[in-house]
Amino acid sequence: MIAEQLLQIKRTIQLYAPDPGKVKLIAVSKKQTIDKMQVCLDSGQTVFGENFLQEAQSKKELLQQGAEFHFIGRLQKNKIKRIPSLFSTLHTLTDYETAQLLNQHFAKSQQVLQVLLQVNLSQETSKAGLLDFSSLQYVTEQVLTLPNLKLIGLMTIGDPQATATSTQKLFAQLRSYQEQLAKQFAIEDQFIELSMGMSHDYILALQEGATFIRLGQSLFGSRK
Repeated sequence: MIAEQLLQIKRTIQLYAPDPGKVKLIAVSKKQTIDKMQVCLDSGQTVFGENFLQEAQSKKELLQQGAEFHFIGRLQKNKIKRIPSLFSTLHTLTDYETAQLLNQHFAKSQQVLQVLLQVNLSQETSKAGLLDFSSLQYVTEQVLTLPNLKLIGLMTIGDPQATATSTQKLFAQLRSYQEQLAKQFAIEDQFIELSMGMSHDYILALQEGATFIRLGQSLFGSRK
């Protein structure tokens, strides 16, 4: 089933994305089994999104080589030191203090972490993320001073209760922010990623230029 779902998702990307070659699928593997993840790997899907550090660590140890992990959950500052050994990319950066701590730990390991800034465009109190463009400008400027972080784009989470029209406007707003920041800070060559779209709204995200889509249920089926 997973292999068939992967094929269907790839067809959907080709159908709806303005530039399908730029779109990368993140298989959201939170609470999914190693067996299911291995099927993904065997089918050519190598990038997985995890929300919890301990779970990601155990999976990385058990999976065969070739898997790449992205952190897509809330990051607690006391667990930052574990990020360098597990993740290549972090989608949920929201503040400069966390960025400084990440930079320190990646400097120790002589690595560079790719990061995206999370934006809370739906203004939901239950979600993390920067709330306005001025805050986004400030954090962008600060993160760009950190040599062991590479700022590559923006991330947001759509509201599952919103209408399709509202959701599409939200994704269009994120794209507008990304374009404005890339121009303002002259980082058009690196600030190219838009992480938006989950199983319930990823087609809308694709239409608005998503380059990372984070899919769990539509790939693995319902989570137990």
